[in-house]
Order: sequence, then structure tokens, then C-alpha cells
Amino acid sequence: MKNHIFILLSFFVFAFTACKKEKKETPKSDATVFNDSFSLKQDGVLYTTNTPDVAANNTWIGVTAGTIGETGNFYQIGVQKNLLPGTYDYQGGMDDVIQYLMISDQLVYVINHGSVTVVSNDTVLKRMEFNFEFEMYEDNTHLDTIQITEGHASISYQ
Repeated sequence: MKNHIFILLSFFVFAFTACKKEKKETPKSDATVFNDSFSLKQDGVLYTTNTPDVAANNTWIGVTAGTIGETGNFYQIGVQKNLLPGTYDYQGGMDDVIQYLMISDQLVYVINHGSVTVVSNDTVLKRMEFNFEFEMYEDNTHLDTIQITEGHASISYQ
């Protein structure tokens, strides 16, 4: 009998805490809902995803999307974590506040010139929203160029 009461009591404690946890995770309003997204146009062709991969360290936030393959496009952009809202031009060095790499049809493309505009950067909630555009050239021969326009990312990071 003691075992049945203990099991029953344990069940109710577990059910109560599970319900409480579930209720706690539900947003109070639409204002607290935040969804990651990443989109751009590559030579006028739209690419978009609501599941970009986001990684961060003490200095940088990296966003990757797409697929590496014979016919796939892989996009990777890095922005410094501490950027304030504003526009930042790519200067062509490793100490830039932005880095961008693209792999298309197994060719690597790097930035020729471009910019990123930080719309918002909430370092408390760890959310950043930014727009970007770049002209890129094929890294090996520099003969092929592509245009990345209407780039936009809304991401949360750790």
C-alpha cells in the first residue's frame, strides 16, 4: 500500500511540475515570439530558409544555410557580435566586421565588395537582425562574379 501511495504521489508531483513547465514556456504575447530566418537573392534568384544554422563565440556570430554539393549553394556570413545598428562596408581585410563565403556548384566565391546593415542587435536577449548585399567573385580565377542582393537575417544566438 505504501508503494502505491508513493507511486501515486510521485505521479502527481511529476504531472504538476510538467504542466507548470509547459505553461511557463508558452509566450505571453505575439511580441515575445522570435523566429530565425535567412534569405537572399543570388543573381535575382530567391533563396530562403527558416532554419539557418547559427553559431557564436565571444566575438563573432556565424550564420550558415544551404547545401554543399554539385548543384547546391552554401551561404556563410559572419558578423561581429558587438555591432551597433548602422551600415558597415566590407573593406577587404580579415579584420573586417563582416565576412562572407559562398560555395556554388563546388566553386568558392568571396566578397569583392559589399555591406551589411545592422537593423537591431539585442545583446541581452541575444537576437540580431541585419540586411546585406555583396558582389562576389570566384576565388580561384576571379573571372566569374555573382550578385547577392536583398539579403536578410533575423537570428538568435548564444
